[in-house]
Amino acid sequence: MYQEVVIIEVKDDYSLAMTRTGQVIRIKNKGVMHVGATIYVTQEDLFQSAATDKVVPMRSKRKVSPKPWWKALALAAMALLLIGTGTWASQWLQRENALAIGQNPSVQVTTNRDQQVTGVYDANAQPHSDSELKGKELGEVLDDLLESIKYPENENILIAMTKTDEESMRKIEAAISKYFQDSGYSGDLIFLRGEASEFSAAKEAGRSYTSYLVDQYQLDIWKKDQNDDLSDQEKASRLSGHGSFRSIENQEQDEKEDEEEKKEKNQESSNDSKAQNQQNNQQDRSAPAGSQPQTAPENSTPSQAPSRPAPQPSQPVPAQPAPQPSQPQSPPVRYYPSDDDDDWDDDDWDDDWDDDWDDDDWDDD
Repeated sequence: MYQEVVIIEVKDDYSLAMTRTGQVIRIKNKGVMHVGATIYVTQEDLFQSAATDKVVPMRSKRKVSPKPWWKALALAAMALLLIGTGTWASQWLQRENALAIGQNPSVQVTTNRDQQVTGVYDANAQPHSDSELKGKELGEVLDDLLESIKYPENENILIAMTKTDEESMRKIEAAISKYFQDSGYSGDLIFLRGEASEFSAAKEAGRSYTSYLVDQYQLDIWKKDQNDDLSDQEKASRLSGHGSFRSIENQEQDEKEDEEEKKEKNQESSNDSKAQNQQNNQQDRSAPAGSQPQTAPENSTPSQAPSRPAPQPSQPVPAQPAPQPSQPQSPPVRYYPSDDDDDWDDDDWDDDWDDDWDDDDWDDD
C-alpha cells in the first residue's frame, strides 16, 4: 500500500519522513533525497537497522576536552532546521486549497487534501454555513457549482485556484472546460493560479479570489469581443505567467449569433428605408402646387359618363361640322299637331274675305 510522506531530514544511510498523521518514520535513501520532497513509499521502503553485538568499552580516566565551537553551531542549526521543518510539515498536513469561479458574481469553495469540500463562499467571501456541498468530493459537485451563478455575456469567465500539483490542476481545468463546451459556451476560459495565503488575504478583505489576484498582479483581462483581435501570444503576455487560458469554440452558437446580427442589420435597413419614404412624402405634401411636377399616371384613361361613348379626337365626324358662333341659329318652329286635318278645308277663306270687304262698306264711309 502506498503512503504519501514528506522528507524532513536526510542521513547517510536513511532519511526521516513524516506521514499525514504526523508519524515520523525512517525510510531507505533512493535517488536524490532532499528536505521538503513529497514521495510515496511502501512497507518495503522502511529502513531496518542490522542487529549487532555492542561491546561496552572500559572507562578510562582521561580529561574531557571541550567540543569545538563549530560543532555547537552545527547542533544549533540542526535544531532550528528541525523546528522549521516541523512547522512546515504541520502546515503541509493542514493545507487548505481553494477554487473560485467567476469574478462578480462568484462562488468559491475550499477543499482539504482529499479534495473534499470544507467551505462555500460568495463573491464577498461570506460563508454559506448551510451549504449541502460540505463533505462531498469536488468532482461530484463541480457541475452544481458551475451552474449556480449567471455569467456576464460580454466577459470571459475567470477561474482561480491555489497551486497544487500540476496533474490535479490540469484535471480540474479539463473538467471545467468540458462543462462549458457541453453547455454551448463560446469564449475564453481564463485560469489564474495563486497561493493559499492570497486566498486567506482575499477572505479577510471580503473579496473574491479572482478579483484579488487580478488586482494583486495588475492583470489586463480582455473581454469576449476582443478574443478574435488578440493573438494567443498577446493573451499569454497579459497573464504575466500567473495563469493560462483555453478557447472554447461553439459553432452552433456562433452561427446563431451571426444570423441574429444579419436580421438586426436587415431590420435597420428596412427602418431606414421606411423613414426615407415618409420624409419624401412629407416633402411632397409641403411643397407648393406650382413646384410639383405633373406626371401622368401610367395607363390612365379619362373617365366618361356611362351612357356616352368615349370621344375619338383622332377621328372627327365629317357630316356634323361645328356650328359657327357668328351666325346665330333661329329658334325651332313649334309644331302643334291637330286631330282633324279637314279644318283648313272647311274654313272658306275666300268667302270670309268677300264678306268682310263688301263694297258697300266703303261706300257708307
